[in-house]
Amino acid sequence: MPESRRPSYFPEQVVSVPANLEKEEQFWSLDPELVLTEKSANEMLRSYELMEGLLQSGVLERLGLNPNLSGFNSLKAHATKVAILSLLINDELRRQSSTVAANTRVFASAALFHDLGKLDPKIHDVIMTPGIIRKDEKDAWDTIRQHPRIGHDVVHAMEEFSRAERLRVAEAIYKHHERKDGKGYYHVPFPNIPLESQIITVADTMDAIMAKRPYKEAGTTDLVMNELERCSGKQFNPDMPTAVINIRPSSGDFYRHAA
Repeated sequence: MPESRRPSYFPEQVVSVPANLEKEEQFWSLDPELVLTEKSANEMLRSYELMEGLLQSGVLERLGLNPNLSGFNSLKAHATKVAILSLLINDELRRQSSTVAANTRVFASAALFHDLGKLDPKIHDVIMTPGIIRKDEKDAWDTIRQHPRIGHDVVHAMEEFSRAERLRVAEAIYKHHERKDGKGYYHVPFPNIPLESQIITVADTMDAIMAKRPYKEAGTTDLVMNELERCSGKQFNPDMPTAVINIRPSSGDFYRHAA
């Protein structure tokens, strides 16, 4: 990929797509065995360009969001990892059966934009509170649960998408915290959760486990697989653990976090 095509939003530490990504001191390393298909790589680049346009358009500010919040760089890094992991899973589903794979164009944008709602200052304040939010902190969770709806509204305000794309990307974002047992953020029944959302949920969980945080060490791929298998059929689509196993490289972990 020519350097001139790399949008300014693309994290400085990530120098190429597809997924032969080079680790920089403060970022992450994806195993060189894991490579996105050309279609997924191109759609990811398109999504970054859309993101760059969104950041310059003033849409976020008009909706009361603030891309200058202190956690935005961390949000970008998380979105990048979730998008790449999501696309890897989707590529594997397509290899298994073209009938179960998500629409790549819709999917790449939904995966990259899935947490834009966290740029709401009230949500940001809750998320940036030190430590883990307890299950009984209802007000905090009620605030956090607004972020998929806000992300949905952002996409609906983007003229860069066609109407059909806008509807599908927005729906995937809105439902990315739903569960197979219907106990997600908005209690959406499983038949109404698009595959794009189901995959993003898995990739989001993977990064949450493997990411190093001030209150926890980085988890391993084994820990990820244990969680996916434990919650398969309850929280996740039962097809997902198999797809994740198949993209696991022979050399071990999906990616390593910088110390």
